Amino acid sequence: MPALRCRLASRIFFALTFAAFAAASTGRADEPQPVNKGLKAPSVFGKATDKFDVDDLKAMPLTAAMIAEIDKEYPGLDDSRRGAELVRELISYLIGAAFAEAGRRLDAAEPKSVDDVRNRGAGLIAFPAEAAQPEAEIKAFLKLRMYRHPRVMRVMGEAEQILFDLFARYQSSPGDLPPEWLPPEGRDSETERARRIGNFIAGMTDRFAITEHQRLFDSTPDLR
Repeated sequence: MPALRCRLASRIFFALTFAAFAAASTGRADEPQPVNKGLKAPSVFGKATDKFDVDDLKAMPLTAAMIAEIDKEYPGLDDSRRGAELVRELISYLIGAAFAEAGRRLDAAEPKSVDDVRNRGAGLIAFPAEAAQPEAEIKAFLKLRMYRHPRVMRVMGEAEQILFDLFARYQSSPGDLPPEWLPPEGRDSETERARRIGNFIAGMTDRFAITEHQRLFDSTPDLR
């Protein structure tokens, strides 16, 4: 059992940060990184924003305690350094909590093989109960101040409009599609055309979609 546990632990160690976040946060696998991006808001989209600064994160008990400890240990740090220290502490806390919970669950499950892990009803990697509330608070804060920030929402809306424009243009003017994306017989149903256009757009990179929109339309959003 100790050898098996060691092998399992070594396999999950490098994926632990993301796997644990994904398992425990229903889709957001990188809370500390958006915190980091939000704290660097002056460089986001090339201009100043009002997302949040370090002291705004005092609204949550976990990060408030971390900030207090950072200020006590490193008095006089500028916000850039305080933010970097906070992200480091937050990552360490979340990894440590997930790793400890994984060990507890491995001890309780006592898997003898990979199949035991696969066939287990519940996951082995997750946050412990005491970390669930702080994690939920971080997610709620980021949703309001990062993912739903007005500037982010504006850019998202403009990006969606580019895709809507492209789809409508290809629907009305199929000849604007590359030759290899046209039907072999030259005719297709509306449903078949919509599916083909959707597949073509789905394969676009951001840069290609913008370039294609610039080719077909007189005005294209700047997305900044």
